[in-house]
Amino acid sequence: TDFQNNPELIAAEQRILAAEADSRYARHNQMPNLNFLASAGMRNGYQPEIDENKFNYMVGAGLSIPIFQGGRVRQNIALANKNVEYNQFARQNVEQSILKDLAVVQSDVTAYDEQLANLDSQVEQAREALRLTEVRYRQGVSTYLDLLNATTNLQRAVLNQINVEYQRTQAYVEQARLTGTRFWE
Repeated sequence: TDFQNNPELIAAEQRILAAEADSRYARHNQMPNLNFLASAGMRNGYQPEIDENKFNYMVGAGLSIPIFQGGRVRQNIALANKNVEYNQFARQNVEQSILKDLAVVQSDVTAYDEQLANLDSQVEQAREALRLTEVRYRQGVSTYLDLLNATTNLQRAVLNQINVEYQRTQAYVEQARLTGTRFWE
C-alpha cells in the first residue's frame, strides 16, 4: 500500500530533507568564504557643518579561509550526518508504525463485518420474535410485558448493529488517515 500522502510520513521526509540541508551547510563551512558589502546614502553630523547632509558610501570585501578551528567543523559535520541518520531511522519507525496500525485496522474491519453478519441474524430473529409476540398478545396468550420485552430486545439488537456499524466506519476513517486518503473530497 502507498503511504506517500500520510501526513506523518510527509513530515518525516521533510525532516530528512532539512537534516540533509544542514549536513551540506556544515560541509560548506570548511571552504573559504568571500563576502562583498556595499552601501550608499545620505548622512549628516560631520564637523564643522553638522546640519549639512552629505553623500556617504561604503564598499568592502572580506575573505575568510578556515585554517584551524579546533575540530569544530569536523564535529559539526559528524553531528549533521548523525542527524540525517536519526531522521532516516525515525522515518522507518513511522512507516513501520503505519503498517502495524493499518494491519490492526484491517483486522478490526474484518471482525466488524463478521459481527454485523451475526447481528443481522439477531435483528431478524428479534423482529420475528416481536411479530410472534404481537400475534400471541392479540390472541390473549401473551401479556403486555412479553410484548414490551420483545420490543426492547429488537431495539437492543438494532442498537448493537448501529454501534458496530459506527465502529466499522471509524475504522475506515482511521484507514483513510493512515493511507493519507482524503475521503471528504
